[in-house]
Amino acid sequence: MTAASDAAEERRRLLGDDVIAHIHAVVEAAPPPPPQVIEELRSILTSPIKKRTKSAHPRRAA
Repeated sequence: MTAASDAAEERRRLLGDDVIAHIHAVVEAAPPPPPQVIEELRSILTSPIKKRTKSAHPRRAA
């Protein structure tokens, strides 16, 4: 078994099939993220060490 399959089995054991099915249904029904979220995530994942300020996020800037 791989680490990923071990983790999946552990989640299934802890949560149960019904909870996992509910999670999958909620995720499937969710709208796709807006393009600016994708760009921000891409920036974070490609340069995780770069410091980001609160004012850089439009929802946090007030």
